[in-house]
Amino acid sequence: MKHYALKLALAVFAAVGMLSISSCEKEENYSIEGFLNKKLYLVKIVDISENVDIVPERDKTLCWLKFNYDNTITGEYVNKIGGIYSMNSNLITIQIGCETLVYDSSGYEDKLIEALNNICTIRSNDSTLFLYYDNEMKYIQFKK
Repeated sequence: MKHYALKLALAVFAAVGMLSISSCEKEENYSIEGFLNKKLYLVKIVDISENVDIVPERDKTLCWLKFNYDNTITGEYVNKIGGIYSMNSNLITIQIGCETLVYDSSGYEDKLIEALNNICTIRSNDSTLFLYYDNEMKYIQFKK
C-alpha cells in the first residue's frame, strides 16, 4: 500500500509540475507591443550552444535600443544606432547599422550589430525582451 501511495504522490507531483511549466509558457509573449517606443537597455548577448554570455563593457544605461511605432529603430552604444524592423507574429527582421563612426576598441558594438541583423524570433515577458537568432541557439536580452 505504501508503494502505491508513493507512486500516486509522484504522479500528482509530476502533473502539477507539468501544469506549472505549461502555464509559464502561456505567459510568454511573442510580441513587441509592450516594448514599443521605450528605451530597452542591453543586458547581454548569449550563445546557448557554447554556454557563453557576453555582457556590455559599458554602463548598461549607455547601451540601449528603442523600437519605434513607425518601424524604425534608434539606439546607442559607442555610436548612434539606427535602422528598421518588420514583424509578422513572433518573427522579426531587423536591418541596422551605425549612424556615427566612433571606433569601438572592444569590438562589442560590432557583435551587437551583427547579432541584431540576424535576429529571427522574439519572445518577451513583462520587462524583458529576448531576440533570438541562429536557430534560437543565440539571443540578445534587453530590459525596460
